[in-house]
Amino acid sequence: DCSDTDKTGCAWGIQSTLLAPPGLDSWSSSAPDSPPDDTWWYGLHVLDTAGNWASETDPPGIGPKKVFINTSPSASTLSVIRGDYCSIPSHSFSWTFVDPGDSQTAYQLQIDDSSTFVSMPENGGTPDPWDLDTTKVLSGTPSKLVSVSTAPSAGDIGYNYTYYWRIKVWDEGDNASGWEVGTFFDTEDHQYPDSSFIFSPSTPSEGEEITFDSKSDFGPGRLTVCYDITNSPTTCPAADGNYKWDFDYIDPTFDTDATGKTATTTYSGANLKCDGETLGQCVAFKITDADGLTCFGTNDFSLQRPLPKFKETAPSN
Repeated sequence: DCSDTDKTGCAWGIQSTLLAPPGLDSWSSSAPDSPPDDTWWYGLHVLDTAGNWASETDPPGIGPKKVFINTSPSASTLSVIRGDYCSIPSHSFSWTFVDPGDSQTAYQLQIDDSSTFVSMPENGGTPDPWDLDTTKVLSGTPSKLVSVSTAPSAGDIGYNYTYYWRIKVWDEGDNASGWEVGTFFDTEDHQYPDSSFIFSPSTPSEGEEITFDSKSDFGPGRLTVCYDITNSPTTCPAADGNYKWDFDYIDPTFDTDATGKTATTTYSGANLKCDGETLGQCVAFKITDADGLTCFGTNDFSLQRPLPKFKETAPSN
């Protein structure tokens, strides 16, 4: 708290008395109190054996000198959130950067299937293809999205693993934190089922019967696909209850109107398409595989005017 150029009128925020061994011309020690990160001024008063004090501005005093105090950062409130395995299989990692008056400039994320991180370079290892080491990433963003892949390589993690993760952060002075370890998490055993379907006719009219087909059986044109533990396509369940249809779906509520690999319905008037704004119809289809993994997909279309009606009459003369 000094305002004058020579800093002789300082109201010192922290004062400490340190005893030096007698007869030494130089000496080093640490003050018992440490101020927070900031730019500070310090001064040294020296006491000789005759009991005379020298102020910081008189020889052999030292001061006032300018010093920048910067402690190492840390990371807290580590979190991992499972993503939507039906659209983008992934997990999102986040943390809070802690260093008053400073900002994050870099991070390093490591994910290992060993709780001791034995495959990481710090432990003399080499990450397996299904593990992850981002190395030092120059970024002020305290989060990272990591994809789950059937063939993981650099930047991905794999299916059917229990993982452990940790984070290291850097501040503006390039000071690094220690490793902060998050909670372990599991990836799903295998891919979730694909939930595509078709309908016929492609341009239906009011009052016309429409057939919806999951195309889940093996063969040409298959759309709905289930997977086994090796992430290879496999037979989807035969039970009708594993296939559910909502003929007038309004996000986010799914109401089951029919079950089975195929389903039919007719419409007497327009509702709303899947965007929730345009007139039309929105149909949702939900598939649950043999392991209880569920995904759903949607299709929308516009209804055409009712088909013309024909009446047979006798020919006139």
